[in-house]
Amino acid sequence: NAPAPDADGLLGPEFAILDTATVTARANFVHEFLYTSIPVNAGITVDYNLLPSEDAALVAWLGRYWLHGTMAPALEQRLLSALADPDSGAALRKKKLALYLTSLSPSFQVQR
Repeated sequence: NAPAPDADGLLGPEFAILDTATVTARANFVHEFLYTSIPVNAGITVDYNLLPSEDAALVAWLGRYWLHGTMAPALEQRLLSALADPDSGAALRKKKLALYLTSLSPSFQVQR
């Protein structure tokens, strides 16, 4: 059922568990995970060297392994445009940007 026009907070797909607070919390978590240092004793190691450094290869890798081959052409184009921007920075920064944008995409947040 669709919410009434005057409903407080809109719920998203799949069991109404995706709302604005959840999306914001996920964005904050992913940003903190990617852009702040993880304590050595946390037991988490992220090896960004496993990700391709070339833009198109990185986007293809994310499409294959993070989105299981379901990346929409529009998302692929947006990622390539973001990575082509001169302000996107060096290889490590581009990898983190691509991971961040892909993680926040509806394609990643909703299992198909």
